[in-house]
Amino acid sequence: MAISVPVAGDPLAVTHHRNMSAGRQIFVPVAGLTVSPIHNGGVIAIATDALTITLPLVSSLDPGFMITVIAHLAATGELITIQSNAADAIFGIIGNVTGTNTCTLFTSNGTANNNIKLTKATQRVDDWVTLMSNGLTDWMIVGGQGTWTN
Repeated sequence: MAISVPVAGDPLAVTHHRNMSAGRQIFVPVAGLTVSPIHNGGVIAIATDALTITLPLVSSLDPGFMITVIAHLAATGELITIQSNAADAIFGIIGNVTGTNTCTLFTSNGTANNNIKLTKATQRVDDWVTLMSNGLTDWMIVGGQGTWTN
């Protein structure tokens, strides 16, 4: 399902991430999702536990193809798995700031056929990750929030 979000009329009203996706497609899958060209630049909002998002072969995409996956279920309510294609890798770093302002870093191992998972036990509403294709063999983590693992 795709939802088109209008651009906010008042730029000062854009204070929450729900407005950051103004003008982008928002996809709300209720079952596992295989990313395709229609998802480029979109936000995949997950509100169902234990979903797997399967990424396409990076070499089939233009460099800069980008998606954002965001958790929209109650805290500690969902596990999200993002699976790379067998020939591709996901690499990069996500900072996780805890309630005590302690920052820990998750580093994806960057091996072919790896995945990253949002940890259910510590998942918070609106944890997210943005991935970008390099057009060759890698998905790069552009940014994120939350406790992710390989």
